[in-house]
Amino acid sequence: MNLLVVYASQFGNTEHLAKTIGSALEPRHTVRVIAAKDARDLTGEGVDLLLVGAPTQMFGRRRLVRSFLDGLTRHGFSAVAAAAFDTRMGHPDPEERRRGRGHRRAPGGGRLPGRRTARELPGGRLHRSAGRG
Repeated sequence: MNLLVVYASQFGNTEHLAKTIGSALEPRHTVRVIAAKDARDLTGEGVDLLLVGAPTQMFGRRRLVRSFLDGLTRHGFSAVAAAAFDTRMGHPDPEERRRGRGHRRAPGGGRLPGRRTARELPGGRLHRSAGRG
């Protein structure tokens, strides 16, 4: 199966997650991981599955990936199966917000105190999730 992982990343978290997904799928599939800014002219020819990831900010998709998504039909991705992933901040717990310690959502829906990135997750949670592929 030929997979294409396209990501947009502002601070590197989504890029790191996209590359981890690609690495986890590579043993069984042909995978290309590419930044959305470099994927605008790609076509859906030979792609069996498209995975698109971007940070969710202000409750919507980022401009960084929007131009790629807007061109999907034009570039022949209409019949390609697709899935999406994102990296986002969770809503701070009101009690914690009052004390000035917000929470960020960790991959898998857990909550992570403080300002850690996906790379700094305790216990290698990001790497454990790669084995679920």
